[in-house]
Amino acid sequence: MYSKWHAIRAIDDTKQFTTATDSLNTAVGHRAGYEVTTGIQNTLIGVRAGDALTDADYNVVMGTDALNADTKGNKTTAIGFAALYNQNFTTSTDSHNVAVGANSGGNLTTGRYNVLLGRLAGDGTT
Repeated sequence: MYSKWHAIRAIDDTKQFTTATDSLNTAVGHRAGYEVTTGIQNTLIGVRAGDALTDADYNVVMGTDALNADTKGNKTTAIGFAALYNQNFTTSTDSHNVAVGANSGGNLTTGRYNVLLGRLAGDGTT
């Protein structure tokens, strides 16, 4: 049986995910997922991880400042300090981007279907 539940941001600037439109999110860290309003099934771990996301779904973000600017990108994986820092979709978009490593994909803004592995990987990709 499927049951809907809500996660609570656990550390600093506490905000609860309490509505049906922001369910199944997990955020741990100062300002992690702080702006989520209608996003679902996001996992955001680290200081300011995914902190600008508002209406975004199915993202996995781990690391300080990872996926820092994005507001509406979906299906993104950003792991490492400032990974995909500047990615920012202003309309709901399935990015399918994967960045693993410190500053990997740091300059990527609206590119899609990228796999970036290692520190500074794809630094010149936008």
